[in-house]
Formats: sequence, structure tokens, C-alpha cells
Amino acid sequence: MNTQISGYIKRLLTAEGSQNPHCDMTSSSVHPMHVPIPTDLHHQLKALAAAYHRDANCIAGDLLTIVLTEALSTLPEEVRNQLDKARKEYERDQSTKLMESVSYDAGGT
Repeated sequence: MNTQISGYIKRLLTAEGSQNPHCDMTSSSVHPMHVPIPTDLHHQLKALAAAYHRDANCIAGDLLTIVLTEALSTLPEEVRNQLDKARKEYERDQSTKLMESVSYDAGGT
């Protein structure tokens, strides 16, 4: 079975996947998350990261990205449309909050 995850693992096992131990964790195009996973899988992830000289957070983020992308693509179109509407509303709310937090008052009258 040739899935995106198996392709990712194949790249990880080669020099191609282990040349840069770190990934983008600070730019505005990524959002760090804290997610619960079973302790045993956490230990496996840490071992995988150590064995292939990668950051465990990067591997977890890569895998989560693949899984979420695939999961979202399998949803019925009606549900995807509802999620798209909810995402746009969330982004609009976040933008409004950001604009409110950076407003500047020069003390004018």
C-alpha cells in the first residue's frame, strides 16, 4: 500500500528525510499545537526522531498534516462546505481580535 504516510516514512529513512533535524516552528505559516498521545506512542516517536536525527515535533507535525489533509478530503462535500464556512468565520474573528489588540491611540482629541 503506497500512501502519503508510507512515502513520508521512506523519505525519513533515507538521507533525504534526515538532513535537516529541525523544521519551521516559528513562522506565521505554522501554528504549534499541544496534543495528547498515548505514552507508548510518545516514546516511539522520540525513538524514531533520535534514530533518524529529526525533531520529534517536526515528525509529529508532518504526520498530523498528512492525516488531517487526507481525513478532510474524505468528508462529504456538504460537510467540507460547512467546515469552510466555519473556518472563514474563525479566521475573521481572529483577524478582528488581532486588529483590536494592535490599535494605536496617539492621544489625540
